[in-house]
Amino acid sequence: MITAVWGTAPNAGIPEDATIRSMVAAAAKSAEAQSVESSLALQSLVGASGRGYYFRATDRAPKPGEWKYLTQGMIRTGTIALAFTILTNDGQAPIEKAALEMIRLAVQESGEAV
Repeated sequence: MITAVWGTAPNAGIPEDATIRSMVAAAAKSAEAQSVESSLALQSLVGASGRGYYFRATDRAPKPGEWKYLTQGMIRTGTIALAFTILTNDGQAPIEKAALEMIRLAVQESGEAV
């Protein structure tokens, strides 16, 4: 899942690097209560046109039909911030890797007709 957030003017309402890091750290702290890991380290994500952070967590007791692994974060691409959540189970590491690469390579283009 990817949620794009942008302002109407350059940099309007788009979190800066420190704010993005803080927001992802807060989400990681919140996920710790349900995770196998006692502490969820932030990973840097340097993109094609911006920078962000993410963390990985393993659900301590996933119910049948639920996801075991959570990868969540946010990256800035130009004047857009992309908040993302990747949910996977055992054997699906390539899905997480491909999703992170897609997010890392995201760029903002103008909406003008060519």
